[in-house]
Amino acid sequence: MDRRKLIKKLIIYALVLVLLVIGVFFSYIRYGGYWLTDKETRSEIISEIKAAPQLPDNFMKVYNDLYPEVMEKSGWQYVFNRLPFGQRHEYSSSMAIAYECGASRLHGAFFYIEQFNFVLEDSLTPQECLNKYLQMVDFGRAIGVEDAAQVYFNKSLNQLNEDQILEILVRLKNPSLYNKERKNRQKFFMNRFYTLKGKLEQNRGAK
Repeated sequence: MDRRKLIKKLIIYALVLVLLVIGVFFSYIRYGGYWLTDKETRSEIISEIKAAPQLPDNFMKVYNDLYPEVMEKSGWQYVFNRLPFGQRHEYSSSMAIAYECGASRLHGAFFYIEQFNFVLEDSLTPQECLNKYLQMVDFGRAIGVEDAAQVYFNKSLNQLNEDQILEILVRLKNPSLYNKERKNRQKFFMNRFYTLKGKLEQNRGAK
């Protein structure tokens, strides 16, 4: 066989093999959550998430204006950003709840959080994921944003004004670091508060 033809065939075979490996890799990520969990476990988690109470409109108005990207289904975006050439970005709501609900069950599997995120994306809306996630976040003194509203302001979440909602979102990022009740944390809290307030105004101005 002509040497040039042989090299050409080898290149084609190599490319086919590479494409096959890539296809298997991305199929493993996309559908691995179904292989790693049984139907009963998935149904249990999904039903629990769907049962979470709806977040009030006043809170969602601020949250959506501040973090519009969180409500997007960004499973593949997160996968590519996790790879060496990627950059960090805000988690989607399904990715956030995948960490909370899936980590202990799927721990040890390669890309296990991303796999479970796709299971959630297939069955739930971003809003349903966010409802559940924000009702189970640990603030230290409170569990979930509704409880945090009662602890910090003695009000229901739907009674908070915009600045009070921003205060809860500041604490949400890191409850210990942004604990303004501690004197040595007040500066961190205020810096973060005005950063978020500025981002909120900027995002609204860009609409």
